[in-house]
Amino acid sequence: MLDTHRMKVIKENRQRLIPIIESIVFLGRQNIPLRGHRDDGHLFSNSFSSDLSSKTTSITNQENFRELLKFKIASGDTVLEQHKKSAHEKTTYISYTIQNELIECMQKEITAYIINEINVTRFYSIIFDETTDISAISQMSLSVRYTQSGKIFERFLAFVDCHTRIYNDNNDFGEKDVTDDGNSEDCDDDDMYNNDDEVNKESVIVEPKLTGELLGEIVIKIMTQVGLNLDNCIGISTDGCSVMVSTLKGAVQYIQKFTKHAVYCPCNNHALNLSISKSSTVQSIRNSVGILQQVISFFKMSAKRNFVLKKYLKSSLVRLCETRWPVGGKA
Repeated sequence: MLDTHRMKVIKENRQRLIPIIESIVFLGRQNIPLRGHRDDGHLFSNSFSSDLSSKTTSITNQENFRELLKFKIASGDTVLEQHKKSAHEKTTYISYTIQNELIECMQKEITAYIINEINVTRFYSIIFDETTDISAISQMSLSVRYTQSGKIFERFLAFVDCHTRIYNDNNDFGEKDVTDDGNSEDCDDDDMYNNDDEVNKESVIVEPKLTGELLGEIVIKIMTQVGLNLDNCIGISTDGCSVMVSTLKGAVQYIQKFTKHAVYCPCNNHALNLSISKSSTVQSIRNSVGILQQVISFFKMSAKRNFVLKKYLKSSLVRLCETRWPVGGKA
């Protein structure tokens, strides 16, 4: 009897998670953030009404995730409705902690699916790049490229905080000494402070250098952790900076030590971007682009001229936008 009751409770709890998981998946697919800086308070309060036209319901607005749950209840989700009525305050399964745990579970499932596809097709290539994001964090993105049934697939695998990853993997990362000429040398901690007793060891901060070998080490560890066969990697693609492609201590050179069949291929998008950047210095090209911009402005600044253009050309001119990349193709 106890086992039967326990299995019934487990099944009911799993059913309660389904609409919550579906909501997270929906927001993720639509690139909609789940929450802002705050995600607390009671979602299933006594004042909540399933009537979307209710004044209280329309005025009280919470984060996207919570509002989607309310919408599902109002749309007739009986499982979520029952969860609203019977859930204890601490077992609602909608806190930011549970959200993050569910997202991590989804990430593992998606990664396992991608790795399984790669193992079936066997051969693959990797694409990675490192840059500093808006929050001043060194982020590396890693993707894989493979073919299946004659179709090419590019799948994103991971974002990595490079400095945090290096510190976690190398406990002795800070055990360096800086000489007068600025070069770092390995040394013993006691030797560093024998000549100056007033220096506090904890106050010395060593610059966390991000070399090509360290970037390559991060990539290899991620590939190993997700279960990729290094022998089946046949291609590596990055930008053309020296940290990546240096023949002495570049990231590509380090990765090729473990992926002996991998051939380096420079990223075509980076090459195209560099070509366009260089071409902007050519006077004739700059003049041509400037004339095109003036022609577009000539029609865009007047409703009459724009109407005539659409009437006879059956289309309109699109101004090149430097910040919105998808518009570039139409322009």
